[in-house]
Amino acid sequence: MPLADQCAEAVVTRSVLIYVVDKAAAAAEFHRVLRPGGRVSSFEPINSRNHSFADVDLSDLDPERTEVLEHWRVTGDSGAAMTGFDEHDLIGYFAEAGFESVELTLEVSRRRARAHPREVAASLTMRPNPNMASYEETARAVLGDAADDHLYAVANALTTRPSTSVTTYALLRARRARR
Repeated sequence: MPLADQCAEAVVTRSVLIYVVDKAAAAAEFHRVLRPGGRVSSFEPINSRNHSFADVDLSDLDPERTEVLEHWRVTGDSGAAMTGFDEHDLIGYFAEAGFESVELTLEVSRRRARAHPREVAASLTMRPNPNMASYEETARAVLGDAADDHLYAVANALTTRPSTSVTTYALLRARRARR
C-alpha cells in the first residue's frame, strides 16, 4: 500500500481480500501501516463454504449442462483468490502478520426453498469472478443456437425444484500491539 509505516489508526475493508491472491502479504501491509494499538476490521465472504443449487438434480439437462460446466472449468479462472481460503486461514494470516489479538465472527445462513426467478437469472448471468465468464456466456459459446433452450430449461428447473443455499461471512477484527 502506498502509505507510510504506522500512519493509520484503522484499516476497514469489505469484500476486499477475496480479490487479493496473497492474503498473508495484505495482512502484513495492514500491520505495517497501523500505528501501535491500531485496528483492522475486515468483512469477507467465505466463498469456499458458499453454494447455491448444489443439491438440485439437474441430470435431465445433460449432456448439454455437463459440456457447459466442463468448458467453464477448463477455460475459466480458477478463482483461487476468491475461494481458496476459509476463516481459519484469515485468522492465521493476521496472527502471522504480528497482530496482538485476532477475533473472527462467522455467520452462516442456510436456506432451503425454491429459488426466485430473479435469483436464478442473476446466478446465470453473474460472473463468479471478474476473470471468468458467466454460465450464460459459457452456454452460448458452447451450445450456440441451442443455448436459449438450454438456459430456459436450467432456469425452469432451478425455480421449480427446491434447493439449498448456504452463505458464509466472516467479520475479522485485529489489533496491533500498543508497543
